[in-house]
Amino acid sequence: MIDLIVHKISKFNLPASLVEAIPQIGDHDTAILMHNDGVAQGLSEVPFMQDVEHWGVLTIGTGLGNARFTNRKKDNGKKKEEDKKERAKDDKDDKDRKAKKSKD
Repeated sequence: MIDLIVHKISKFNLPASLVEAIPQIGDHDTAILMHNDGVAQGLSEVPFMQDVEHWGVLTIGTGLGNARFTNRKKDNGKKKEEDKKERAKDDKDDKDRKAKKSKD
C-alpha cells in the first residue's frame, strides 16, 4: 500500500493536474507554466537588472533554487536583417565544424 502511495506522489504533475481540472478559461485552452522559486524571484527582479548583460539569483529555503538570466539587446527592430545574417553564418559555421568533426 505504501509503495502505491509513493508511486502516485512521484508521478504527480501539478501543471497537468491543473489543466485537467480547468481545461479552458473563457474561450481559450488553459496553459500552465511552472517555474522553480529561483526563476520566479529572478523574473521579479528583471526591471531592476537592465544595466547588466548576465545575472543570476540564488534562493535558500527548504532547498536551493537558482536561475541565470541574459538580458536581450533592445534594438527596436533595427538590425534585424543583420542579426539574421549573423545567426545564419553562425549556424553554417557550426554545421561545417560538425561535418569536419564527423569526418575525423
